[in-house]
Amino acid sequence: MKTLTSLICILVLITTSLRANGGSDELIKNLSQKVKNNLKVPESLTQKRQSQKITFYFLVNDYGDVIEVNAKTNNLEAKRDLEKQFKQLNFKGFTPNSLGIIDVNFIVY
Repeated sequence: MKTLTSLICILVLITTSLRANGGSDELIKNLSQKVKNNLKVPESLTQKRQSQKITFYFLVNDYGDVIEVNAKTNNLEAKRDLEKQFKQLNFKGFTPNSLGIIDVNFIVY
């Protein structure tokens, strides 16, 4: 008897769009890439295979550390997880105490 093994693969794509007060195009590109490379898709989205656009509003201090972040989503589990991850990021070179806004598209196939 042959055994058939089924493998389920979930493809995840993360895209970003950063709007910032001040900062060069190169800085904004680097910060967007940092977010894309360091945020992991919350399990609550992958388990349900949900794609979602989440907007992050954030402030950084003089050293680039995130001091405030608000992820706009109705998924409270994803919100908590992503805000915790986002606070670990450093945006050195970003204007301190200036509102940053980044849209992150979590696309789950």
